[in-house]
Amino acid sequence: MLRSLVASKTGKTAVVALVAVLARGGCASPDRPPRRAAPAPTTTLVALSPVAPITVLPTTTTPATLPPVTTHAPVPTTAAPVVTATTTAPTAAPTTAPTSTVPLTVPPTVAPTVPPTVAPTTTTVAPPMVAGNGRPFGASSPWNTPTPASTTWFDAVRLHTMPIAVNGDTFQHWWVNTSSVGIYYAKATDPVWTFNMPAYIAPLWNRNRPAQTFQVHAPANMVDGGDEDHILVLIDGTRYYEVWNAQVDPVTRTVTNRASGPGWATGDFVNGPGAGTMATNDGVRAANFSWAAGLITGRDVAAGKIDHALVVALPHSMLKAGGTPDYVWPATAWDNGGAQGPIKMGSRLGIPAGTPRPAGLSPLGNQMFDALVTYGAFVGDYCGGPWPMFYVDKFTVTEAQMRPLFTWWDYGGSSDMEKLGPLLRVANYQP
Repeated sequence: MLRSLVASKTGKTAVVALVAVLARGGCASPDRPPRRAAPAPTTTLVALSPVAPITVLPTTTTPATLPPVTTHAPVPTTAAPVVTATTTAPTAAPTTAPTSTVPLTVPPTVAPTVPPTVAPTTTTVAPPMVAGNGRPFGASSPWNTPTPASTTWFDAVRLHTMPIAVNGDTFQHWWVNTSSVGIYYAKATDPVWTFNMPAYIAPLWNRNRPAQTFQVHAPANMVDGGDEDHILVLIDGTRYYEVWNAQVDPVTRTVTNRASGPGWATGDFVNGPGAGTMATNDGVRAANFSWAAGLITGRDVAAGKIDHALVVALPHSMLKAGGTPDYVWPATAWDNGGAQGPIKMGSRLGIPAGTPRPAGLSPLGNQMFDALVTYGAFVGDYCGGPWPMFYVDKFTVTEAQMRPLFTWWDYGGSSDMEKLGPLLRVANYQP
């Protein structure tokens, strides 16, 4: 269950409701049906190592955002979009000239009703990284390759407008998930864990991993991400290990997949691609991306620069229905769900070079603008609810740091992504 704050406005009055949302998973494989909604979570807190930052709920009337615990964007229970999957076959990308880069939607200009009273903290602790490497994966990885100058950009209504209003609002907001994934970094002094991984083979989805058992160092109290996807990401030396649907036993220090289905990957964290390998999956996102890729990290925040591409998950209203023609490299698979939007898995979203920088961005908003111009964001997953979402490493980034990006109710309908979202375009095909 993912809990969030949703704001609806009537004139100058902001009505803020706390809603609980159930969302489906984002990397279904062909040998199992789409995943069901998770049962309501308990309130038991599990200690993590390293310890995830905790956002203290404010005591003022400013709405507090409780970090979502699924990998998906929140869906208000009062007006959840209901969509029907189409069966229209995908068509080839048209050869017409791209549309103008003028935004389709003007960001809201409503005056703030509840101005923020506390500036977001900028304190963070960067995780240990492999010596000599300031970001995951190799220099030629899609995540570290700037957007080519020859890129042609196309606009799409779904980037800016929701098909169904949420509390009377059809503006396409963009979310930041601050709770679903945290990366563990092993030390040589950590205990040895055994990973007993079953066969994960689905050739049509380019997943070809025979059953394997391996041992690695990992923190003694390592646990999965806690939502219905049960994501686990571990870096041990120069290798990464990640598991979807992880079953973690801290007593026997073993990791395997739950009975409901397999999903795992391992690869080179320093020089590997983290995406785009056709022989097998680089990770356990729906697009076969690694979960270690495309995150906003404490290192990014401390450096004042996001020097890599981002990953973004789209709701079904934006994501194109699954099928071999409906993903583009560096994706090598698609989501096994009910998508009916126009944007293909693996698409690069970005802000075209030369687009004027919006006024009034926060420091983090300026970093986001630069990253979306230089690298863009790859569509790597499906998310529940009406709002697309970016992701952070929750062990090194706090929600308070991210609030200027996406909590539009704190900023009168004009947080950073309300300024940047209308500038986004799709690279190299017309959705």
